[in-house]
Amino acid sequence: TVYYDLAASVPNDAGISAILSPSSFCPGTEPVTLQLQNFGTAQLTSATLHWSVNGVTQSPYSWTGLLDSVGGTGQKTANVTVGSYAFTSNAPYTIRAWTSGPNNTVDTINYNDTTEVTVRAGLTGTFTIGGASPDFSTFTDAVDALNAGGVCGPVVFNVAAGTYNEAIELGEIPGANATNTITFDGGSGNAATRILQHSHTSVGGVITLNGSDYVRIRNLTIKATGTSYGTAVFFSNDADHNIIEHCVLESSTS
Repeated sequence: TVYYDLAASVPNDAGISAILSPSSFCPGTEPVTLQLQNFGTAQLTSATLHWSVNGVTQSPYSWTGLLDSVGGTGQKTANVTVGSYAFTSNAPYTIRAWTSGPNNTVDTINYNDTTEVTVRAGLTGTFTIGGASPDFSTFTDAVDALNAGGVCGPVVFNVAAGTYNEAIELGEIPGANATNTITFDGGSGNAATRILQHSHTSVGGVITLNGSDYVRIRNLTIKATGTSYGTAVFFSNDADHNIIEHCVLESSTS
C-alpha cells in the first residue's frame, strides 16, 4: 500500500516509527524499545503505546513528555522502553507496536500508527536438521535462523540421513568467532547418506559462504547437479577460517 501526504493535516497524530530493540540479542529477558514520533501539527505531550508479541497483547505504556510538531525545529521522536520480554532460542518473535490517544484525543490518521518486526535470539547449542521431530526440517530453515539471529555460543547442527534438494547461503553471522563456531555434521562415516544437492542455472554454490567465518562442514555429500553451472562450495567476500572435511564434493565436469 502506498500513501502520500501533501502536508500534515491534523494536530494530534502520533505513531511508532521503529522498533529499536531487541535487535541482535541472546536468549533471555530483553527490553523492548520503541521510537515514538509526532506526525501532527500540534506538539505531542502524551500518548498510549501498545505492543504485542506473537499476537499476545502486552501491558500498554502511558507516555508523557514533549515532542515538537511537524514543521517545528524541536525534537520529534522519543525512544521509549515499554517493557521487557523473555525470549528463547530457536524461535521467531513478531513484535507489533502501535499508538492511541495522542494528547488524550482520538488519532484520526491511522496508517502511521503501527510498526511490526520479526526477530529471533541468537542460537547456541546442538540442533537437528531432518529426521523425526527435527529442530529444523531443512538446511534452509537452519541457515535462515543463523542469518537472522546470529549465534551466542558454539552451534552444532546434526544432519539426519536423507537427500536435501536445496542450496544455502550463509552471510556474515553475528557472534561467530573462534570460540562460537558453526558446525554442520552428518556424523563420522555418514557422508554417503547425507546428501545436499542443487541444480544451478547461474553462478553460485550448493553451499555459499558469503563473508561467513568459522563454519565447519563435516561428513556430508555436497552435489552440484547442474550441467552449465556446478560449484559445490562457493566462497566469497573474505569468507575465512572455514573448514570442509570428510565430505564428498561432486560437480559436473562440463
